[in-house]
Amino acid sequence: AVLARGGGLELGVDTLLDNALLLLTDSFAASIPKAINGVFGGPIRGMLDGVLKRAVASLTNSTCVAPPPPAPPPPPPSSDFVDWRKSELLGLLDYVVDDVVGARGPLGTNAIVRALTGGSGDMALNLSASLPAVSIAVPGVATIMLQLGELRISGLDAISELQLLTADETDATALESAAKMPVLNASVGISVRVQPRRANAAETVLPLELRASLRAVDVHAAITLALNGTGLASFKPAQYVNPACIAQEVAIAAVASLGASARLGGLSVSRQDHVATFTAPHDLLLDLPASLTKRLLGKANTYLASALAQMRQGGCAPAPPAPSPSPLPRSSDYVDWRESVAIKLIDFVTEDAVASFGGLPAVVDALTGDTGAVSLNLSALIPANAVSVAIGDVARVGVDFGMLTLSGLESLRTLSPLDADATDGVVLTSAAHMDTLNASLTLHVRVTTEAQTASQTATASQLPVSAEQR
Repeated sequence: AVLARGGGLELGVDTLLDNALLLLTDSFAASIPKAINGVFGGPIRGMLDGVLKRAVASLTNSTCVAPPPPAPPPPPPSSDFVDWRKSELLGLLDYVVDDVVGARGPLGTNAIVRALTGGSGDMALNLSASLPAVSIAVPGVATIMLQLGELRISGLDAISELQLLTADETDATALESAAKMPVLNASVGISVRVQPRRANAAETVLPLELRASLRAVDVHAAITLALNGTGLASFKPAQYVNPACIAQEVAIAAVASLGASARLGGLSVSRQDHVATFTAPHDLLLDLPASLTKRLLGKANTYLASALAQMRQGGCAPAPPAPSPSPLPRSSDYVDWRESVAIKLIDFVTEDAVASFGGLPAVVDALTGDTGAVSLNLSALIPANAVSVAIGDVARVGVDFGMLTLSGLESLRTLSPLDADATDGVVLTSAAHMDTLNASLTLHVRVTTEAQTASQTATASQLPVSAEQR
């Protein structure tokens, strides 16, 4: 049997089937009469051949014939909707996610993955706990039980490109996400249990391992998020942190498209020292089947609709305004700061005395050694792990604050530490003006993974990060 896709890709399915059956027949030879081997070479091979042909026909229809899934209807044009292409908040989010965290950022995605996986970049999932065994009955011969075991994925720390929630230049309400990986390897353990029908026949267990190597992995998705910006602008401060209020301003939230592709580098099935390896003669491009894409889109949009409906059930009434402070009782005994000698002395120091030294910039340079910068060690003020977040049972992420540096202080032009208000003798005002102020903060992101062992050991990885704001 030969599978042709697009007229240019061919797979030797017979070779792969022969190698897989070789593992089975070799295993049965030691415990099952040779007559059974004949069954595997005849009826069972014919049954597998029929299953394979039907599977190939199904895949051909789903990947080449089925139409693409319909996109959600575009939102009606409205000037009230947030234009994500002009959103400063989304620009800041993109900076954090794509540049700071990103594939090549200082707090890189790959560094985070390695920290969460103990430096291996591997992830293991026990499929037997979530997927039931599959039973295949061969009439009059045996019952075969297939149970998936541990799924191990490696190469998760090799993300080459990462883009999350980036505005689409052609659609004001569309957001795009994508990730690329050069290599991704996966292996899964498969337990094959064969129980012959004949009396007193012992069960045979065949532990197999399936390995697949994928190259040029590309995952992408696009969502439509129509958010009423006019409604958001009328919010009270407390409503911005109320999920019910935000949800009520969402006109459309839907996954518009979803896709994934990769090139198959190799495939192998192994049992102990027996290995059946399949290598594609050409680059085999694997796309997410349209039928599966449609199903995933349906599930994602159903979940989004349900989540929005649940969020909207909460109340969104703004909190009552805080009571106005009672006016201070007036008394002739109060100090009138407009006539205070102390205030006039402060004004003299900050204006006339400072001017005699060459102005505020000269004073700042003298106090900071001509650097115009001051530093403060926040670790002495804020305890370690003051900010700590648990990621399920996998790890805990803590943030330690380091050195805070303020620079640009020499651009201080005016400074009024205490000025008496001209209209009220008991009111004092303060003001300062600087042309430029830069701030940099060093953070240590601590990722601690909990090992579920008898000794309850834990390993920690530190990721030093510097954040600078101008």
